[in-house]
Amino acid sequence: MISFMTNKKDAALFVNAILRCFEIDFQSITITTPGTSVDCCVSIVTDISSEDTVKMLGQIYLDELTNTL
Repeated sequence: MISFMTNKKDAALFVNAILRCFEIDFQSITITTPGTSVDCCVSIVTDISSEDTVKMLGQIYLDELTNTL
C-alpha cells in the first residue's frame, strides 16, 4: 500500500490524475479523512509494487501539489 497526504479539496483531483496516467488496475484507492481535518489520506493498493510505479505516483502527487498552490 502506498499512502499520500493531501488537502481534502484536492484529493479527488489527485485520484483522477492517477487514474488518467496509469493503465494498470488498482485493487483499491481509498480516501480517508480523520475527523474534521482539512487533510486526508489517499491510500493506493496495487499488485504492482515496482520502484517505477512509486516514482510515477510521487511525480503525479508533486504535480498536483504544485498545480494547486
